[in-house]
Amino acid sequence: MHLDTSAAVEYKTAMDDGFGGSGGLSAKVGARDEMTLELAKNALSAVSPEELPLIDSVGSELLCSVDAGGGDDGSLGFGGAEIVMSTAVLFVSRAVVDMLLDATKSVITEEASGFLRRLARFIRLRRAAPGGEVTERPALSREHIEQVRGLAYERAVAVGVDTTRASLLADAMAGSFSTAG
Repeated sequence: MHLDTSAAVEYKTAMDDGFGGSGGLSAKVGARDEMTLELAKNALSAVSPEELPLIDSVGSELLCSVDAGGGDDGSLGFGGAEIVMSTAVLFVSRAVVDMLLDATKSVITEEASGFLRRLARFIRLRRAAPGGEVTERPALSREHIEQVRGLAYERAVAVGVDTTRASLLADAMAGSFSTAG
């Protein structure tokens, strides 16, 4: 059986050349794969340390097989009892990483919702305050406010608003997040 290990060799070469730094992310391996491989190595060092060299040399290849779902017989297409624990650990690690990614998405969504509510409250208070002054400052930096203005202007012009009115609209949008009246 011929095993193409070119992806694993490219990963290892990139790491050895310092391209990814010490255990860092290389151009060949994404963050999801890197996390899966590191988690698998950590777990494997506890349950089957003799298989660590296998993960180091063909972990990326095994990961591709994990993602592909393996063969019809449940194997990953590599054969050999020596990689049973490695493949199991990769399956488990991939599932754990995907669960963590889903949890991260949920946290980000919740935080974004709270952030948007705080911004809406700021705008509401600012509009209702005498002179438009509100002491509570939104969490937008000047750079973000400039990005809001730029996006508002671009979108207004794109939908056919003349440039003078688009500029006024963009100023109003950006001004919604300013602490000055």
